[in-house]
Formats: sequence, structure tokens, C-alpha cells
Amino acid sequence: IMLMRNHRILRIIAACISAFSIASLLGGCEEMLFDAGEEADSMPDGVELTGPYDVERVVDGDTLIVDIDGERTRVRLIGINTPESVAEDESRNTEEGVIASDFVKGLIDETGYEVWLEYDTEVYDQYGRTLAYVYIDYEGEVVMLERIILGEGLAEAVRYGNNDRYYQEFLELEAGDSFEDVVGPLGRPSDILSMSEEELHSQKFLFVCGGVGTAPVYPQVKWLHEHGVAADVIIGARTKGLIFYEDKMRAVAGNLYITTDDGSYVHKGVVTTVIDELVAQGRQYTHCVAIGPMIMMKFCTLTTKKYGIPTVVSMNPIMVDGTGMCGACRLTVGDEVKFACVDGPEFDGFKINWNECMKRAQMYKTQEGEAKLKYLEGKTHEGGCGNC
Repeated sequence: IMLMRNHRILRIIAACISAFSIASLLGGCEEMLFDAGEEADSMPDGVELTGPYDVERVVDGDTLIVDIDGERTRVRLIGINTPESVAEDESRNTEEGVIASDFVKGLIDETGYEVWLEYDTEVYDQYGRTLAYVYIDYEGEVVMLERIILGEGLAEAVRYGNNDRYYQEFLELEAGDSFEDVVGPLGRPSDILSMSEEELHSQKFLFVCGGVGTAPVYPQVKWLHEHGVAADVIIGARTKGLIFYEDKMRAVAGNLYITTDDGSYVHKGVVTTVIDELVAQGRQYTHCVAIGPMIMMKFCTLTTKKYGIPTVVSMNPIMVDGTGMCGACRLTVGDEVKFACVDGPEFDGFKINWNECMKRAQMYKTQEGEAKLKYLEGKTHEGGCGNC
């Protein structure tokens, strides 16, 4: 499950970083979507599926809007129930429901992402929703979405009318079961956690988020807020529709600054222009954390370096399996070879060889490039120092 979770996180990142799309990620580019006509052997055996159909929108953790033969159809996943997140009675909505909804959105690109449907005994419920088991392309294989959600402990198994084809199986996938082995946690914790209370309160923190980098920044800013430390936050995105967690971040940040490349929301420009403006206004910072696409983190560190602001970056965009086995997250920090998944993901942004790192990520787009990297890097290509 830890491996599955790592892949899902990386799939979200890959959708925003076109320079690093490789076959082991969950998708994020059109050519990686499963085509039943080309890879029929990837379909599950003994299951009658219809589709593929395009997903128009993820409503919540157990409901999708799907285009079925040109008709906008509300599809309710059978056999599971996730907590409420979009109920008209807001008192029924829960944080767990939001987490489940965000998780499904992370798995499914809502624009043109394809799903397959398997029907059971009853096709419609009393609300007119289509009832189906939903299948998605997961690493080149078509797998049931309900199984993934249950495996993450984000839903409970329920009997939905007379549709109980997989009910007994689903009961075995709920949270609370024991596992023979669990791997993790891997990597190293944020350096903020090693600071004393006195040191925390002496720092002037600036967090810079690019795209989905907002997600890992939020819990850090929230943690600081709970310890009485107000951090300034910059959220940047290409356009307004890609901004998220604005209200949550505003509730825990000292000051929140939002900028969009196209100027469609609040401020026009990239995150580095906001840094320049804040410094020009007399704002002083002693610790910066930048998380987002590599190109954003690179220019963020170039900007903070000229102002003498120590900057930590998170190199999770280049991670693949997250266990130290594949070597894809290899990078040079200072004069040392590091691996983001086991030595990071956070590093001193001033020490990273950004040009090498970005060029290396580009080479992973082809098998020829990957083979060349393996040849050039020798024993250190797939992890370790090369001597053990």
C-alpha cells in the first residue's frame, strides 16, 4: 500500500511537470491513457466492461460525472461509501470526505480521462444515478477504483441495494486489517521539525508553492501556526482554475500572496516577481521553503540567493518508486550524489545542480536516454554510493 500511495502522489506531480513524464507514473499525458483497442490484454479477465467513457468531473469520493455516449451521467460507485464533502447541509461535510474526494481527483484527470464501467443487478438508484463499478487505467492495467479507495482506508464497504457482486471481497479491504510488513517512513523529515521553539520563533519564514506544491506546504504552515509561528506564503499557478487550498492556507498563514501567470486571479506574474516585490517593500525573511515544479524551484532559489535567504527545496517531483530502488531521483547536491527518496526530499536549494537535474529528467522521456544514463552513471545509477 505504501508503494501504491507513492505512485499516486507522483502521478499528481507528473500531471503538472511535463518535462518528467515516464511510463511508471500513473498518467498525466494523453498518450499514456489506456487504449482498449491497442492493449486488450490489460483488461481484467472475466469482467464485462463498457466504455471507455470520458470523465467530466469528480463530484466526491464515490460519485463521478461521466460522458456516456454524449450524455452527461452521474455515476455512483457501487459497494463503497465515502464520508460527505459536498452535501447541501454543510454540517454533514467532513474533513475525511474532503480527503477522499481530493484523493480520487488526484487519481483521475477530470478533463478527458477515461473510465470503464461494470454493472451489477441494479443499474439505477432512487435518485436516478447510474450504479457501476468504475475501472481506471492504473500503470497500464485497467483496475477497479473501488478497490483502490478501500485499500487506502478512505471508504467503508456497503451493500448498495441488490448490487453485492464484490461485497464480501470489499469487506476484506477495509482499514484496520493487519499487514505482514510495512515499509517506511522513508526519507528524512523537514528541517523545521529539528528546530527548537526558540529558534522557530526567531525565524521569518517564507513558503513558495508552485502548482500542486501547495499540498505539501499546507501541513507545514499549519504546523507552524499551531506552534505560534506565522509564515508568509506565496501560491503561484498558471491560471485561476489551478489555485486550491486558498481558504485553508489563509487561515494558517501570516500573509498569503497569490499570483497567476496569466493574471486571471489577484496578481499577474510568477512567484519570483512576488518575492522581489516583498523584499522591495522591506519584508525580511531568514528561511524559505519552495515546493513545486523544478523550473519554479530553480528560479526561486536564484532569486532568494541574491537576497541571502537560505532556501530549502523539496525534490519530490523527480521521485518514482520512493523506495531507493530505481535511481530516477538521483541528483547532485554540492559535490555529492544524493537520492531524493531516501536522502531527501528536502535539500539546500543553493547546492543543487539544477541544470543537470532538469536535463537528466528530460532524458527519462525515452528508453534510449534512460539507457545512456545507466551507462554514464554506472553503479550509482540505481541508488547507493556505488561502493556497497
